[in-house]
Amino acid sequence: MFVKPGAKLSLVLIVGVSSLAVAHWGPALVKKDGVTQANASASNPLRKSYVGLNSSVQGSSVNIGGCLPTDYLSGSGNATTSAVVGCVVQPSGTYSGFATWPDAAIAGYMVTSSNNKKTAVGVYGASGTTTRGSGIYGGNFSVVNCRLWATGCAPGGGLDFAVMYGLEVDVNSYSKAGSVAPSGAAKGFIAHLNGDATPSTSAQAYDIVATGGAQWGTGYTTEAAASPVGVFLNSAGAANRPGSSQAIQLISRGAAGAPTTSTIQAIKGGAITVSHPIVLASYTVAALPTCNISLRGGFAFVTDAAAPTYNGALKGGGSLGVPVACDGNHWTSH
Repeated sequence: MFVKPGAKLSLVLIVGVSSLAVAHWGPALVKKDGVTQANASASNPLRKSYVGLNSSVQGSSVNIGGCLPTDYLSGSGNATTSAVVGCVVQPSGTYSGFATWPDAAIAGYMVTSSNNKKTAVGVYGASGTTTRGSGIYGGNFSVVNCRLWATGCAPGGGLDFAVMYGLEVDVNSYSKAGSVAPSGAAKGFIAHLNGDATPSTSAQAYDIVATGGAQWGTGYTTEAAASPVGVFLNSAGAANRPGSSQAIQLISRGAAGAPTTSTIQAIKGGAITVSHPIVLASYTVAALPTCNISLRGGFAFVTDAAAPTYNGALKGGGSLGVPVACDGNHWTSH
């Protein structure tokens, strides 16, 4: 799209029946909110040059509600270049609409009438590199409980919040006519590693980290009734060949922080193997939980058995430690 010198273009996007966003571009956009817009072509005001790694440049921007330059020049004082910038400041007040329907600085909406060979993507990001040692992100999301990049947005300057999500993925699946479930595969998140070589340093589909003294309360949670299977691990090899499951690895640390890795894995045939001894929960005989049908087959360890015999009646008050098993009615020594 080309615009004559001196002309002004108004772009209007209407979504549904009442959503309206308006953006204005002047002939050259030399400055926007005090930020230099370098080398805009008079015949194509959206084409600019990258002026340098240490300069902040915007290609085009939409400012709704009185954003400050520090609100959208991300980087906490560091230089940043953005092809498209959207910034919204919500006013105070009471909202009467659906409780979680958001305002959006940048929104993408997509509807398809094609088959599954042409997918519909609301927002798409892709990055590549032309040099070694670079950092490449397809997408990066950040939230903070104070005004973006403000001087007081630091320890001691945070605010209470109702929720704070770094990324929310909503997958809405509705029944067909007659309450029939739709066919298809629904996934809230997929990490697809493509190519012919595994990175030699690290290759993790999902990594949970915490810095600055804050910690996640739980690394991974499935809510009640969210799924009949909380964690599913398939075979380590090809699906059409016999083999063991993918493993669960647990790291503990001993003297001087030296790590020890323990592995839990299902081997061919379904048996479960562990790479280190299993330590059973310890009780006195009097403190053992009630042995009933729901605990049948359970094992524990007692520390005060008196004259135990294999599979015999269990008595406490002694000084021997032995494993014990629940047969559905009684604990017996082993």
